[in-house]
Amino acid sequence: VLVLAVAVTVLFALKAKDNKRQEELAKESMPQESVGVVEATAEPAVEIPVTENTIPEIQQLIDTYYGAYAIGDIETIKTITNYLDETEGLRIQAMSEYVEDYPVKTIYTRTGPVQDSFLAYVHFKMKVTNFEDTVSGMETFYICKKADGSYYLNEGEVSEEELKFIEKVAAQEDVVELYNRVNVECSDTLKANEELFYYIQEVVKEVQKSTGEALAEQKQNDSEAEGEPEGEVVEEGDAD
Repeated sequence: VLVLAVAVTVLFALKAKDNKRQEELAKESMPQESVGVVEATAEPAVEIPVTENTIPEIQQLIDTYYGAYAIGDIETIKTITNYLDETEGLRIQAMSEYVEDYPVKTIYTRTGPVQDSFLAYVHFKMKVTNFEDTVSGMETFYICKKADGSYYLNEGEVSEEELKFIEKVAAQEDVVELYNRVNVECSDTLKANEELFYYIQEVVKEVQKSTGEALAEQKQNDSEAEGEPEGEVVEEGDAD
């Protein structure tokens, strides 16, 4: 049971991020005036239930994200989020080697902590290579609106008040029930398909390994580039 619980957990752990670091870097990548930041309330005034999404723009945003995620298209993801760190970009590309598609996505939303913002809870199905069975997963998105009216995934520009709000909503009974239902679906699938269970464990190991290797190689290349002298090197005898 413990091993199964770990397997369920790692499906979500692949996208774990450092919110503090995101907040610092996002401020550099997207000026606040461009997204119309509004002061957040400290916590939800009432427990507004999450409901199935009816906003076409949010559906399109989520579809774009998962479509790009499945093929490792980080350039597209960068156009719909205000922050994507180097490690996450490499992880997405590595994961695309093992996942064919996210064929089913049910989106649940509720109003967020600032004006024109939403919390989206996405129940997705993940289809990995060479397996017919799909595995359930759950992901939370904080969606905000830019000054031009378009929505984006806010994964970095988050204040302490907004974080408190998001945590408060996550503890609501209907949200907890939703996460529990998805975890049960995932557990049932992996219990019924032992080969898939072990394959996913290997996928997690390989993604972590390849991401680490790609980071090391990229840092080495950057270091070598910094050490190169500027300008054209003139070979001896070429100069007059």
